[in-house]
Amino acid sequence: MNFEHEKIEAQFAKYIKKVIHDTATNYYKKKYHHREYELLLDNFQEYSLGIESKEVIFSTALIFGHPIVLDDEKFIIAITKLKEREQVFLLEKFLMGKTDKEIRKPWGITRQGVTNLKHRAYKKIRCEYDRKK
Repeated sequence: MNFEHEKIEAQFAKYIKKVIHDTATNYYKKKYHHREYELLLDNFQEYSLGIESKEVIFSTALIFGHPIVLDDEKFIIAITKLKEREQVFLLEKFLMGKTDKEIRKPWGITRQGVTNLKHRAYKKIRCEYDRKK
């Protein structure tokens, strides 16, 4: 039973990391493509036809003062409802790539404390995300 729970938590953590990574990659690809290939055309259309250019819109969440750009609105809502400590944990874990051991040292908590924090954050995100379906 405990092994199955750990397996699900690991899969969920991998999913969160993949969503954040893929969203960031897609954002920068679209931004690069827009800047390199569409900007001049947009400027020409605006000039000649008076049409405003359309921008790709991504939602932005502030996590501990850091803007995080994601394209999944439900996920952003779930993250913003977390406590500041849980948001900082996710920021350090998935964006800064720190291990649980590296996270626990400055916070002065045990490895089990980090694990509990991680499980609470995942559970809150999952509950909020499922509620929005």
